[in-house]
Amino acid sequence: MIKNNQYRFSQLQFEKNKAYYGNNHWIIKRNISVLAESLKRAFIIRKDDFVSRSDAGQLVPERLWKIGRTDDDKLFNRKKRAEDSEFVIDVLIDSSGSQADRQDQVAAQGYIISEALSQAGIPHRVTGYCAFWGYTVLQRFRDYEDPRETNERIFQFRAYANNRDGLALKTVGSSLMERPEKNKILIVLSDGKPCDMSIQRPGTRQPKIYDGEKAVKDTAYEVRRARNQGIFVIGIFAGNEEELSVEKRIYGKDFAYIRNISNFSRIVGTFLRRQIDME
Repeated sequence: MIKNNQYRFSQLQFEKNKAYYGNNHWIIKRNISVLAESLKRAFIIRKDDFVSRSDAGQLVPERLWKIGRTDDDKLFNRKKRAEDSEFVIDVLIDSSGSQADRQDQVAAQGYIISEALSQAGIPHRVTGYCAFWGYTVLQRFRDYEDPRETNERIFQFRAYANNRDGLALKTVGSSLMERPEKNKILIVLSDGKPCDMSIQRPGTRQPKIYDGEKAVKDTAYEVRRARNQGIFVIGIFAGNEEELSVEKRIYGKDFAYIRNISNFSRIVGTFLRRQIDME
């Protein structure tokens, strides 16, 4: 199998992805650094103690005048420990053929997120998905506890075949729910075009066509279902502008449109920090 066409095309795309990284090395490194530092600051703030007004604790003499004059009985300050709850993140990358024109950029985006999460010490998994001959194929580039060096595998990203986004979301979301961390985040990098026009193999049953309104509704349903289970789902859109309306229908307000890789970390960091602060 090593000499078949699929393997050869995969090797060529790996080399193109690495070349793109080399040509944009400083922009990508800066994005990683900015996103990692943003996440680190968010977690440092979460771990800091904070002081709140209370009806018990350390007396504040300046508030004693309120006794008998107001109903405010919060004459004390109490130090509280911030909740140090843990986070886990899944990154799901659309590997369908509609991403073919920007494979190197998508690989770089996945790498930026994974490197930043590694530097911030957040367990995460990165998976690519596509639909091929009636099957949805998940390619795991790195698992939750893999070392940082494993992030290099993301440059093996290659776009081909079709995509059943709803099934990929359902599968990854169900395994994410098995993680022990309280706070779960799912980041989906896609072009907002769920479509599987599967080609039938001889002697097999033809799978149902997955396209248009049916595919969009199915994907949106799985996004809502994941959110109802407690997973915060973010859509990172890197497709054509005319597909934005579909992305909005699928992800609602929690999606980001990436026009240029130079501001990638700022946009993604804003969504992640907002969720960390909310929790």
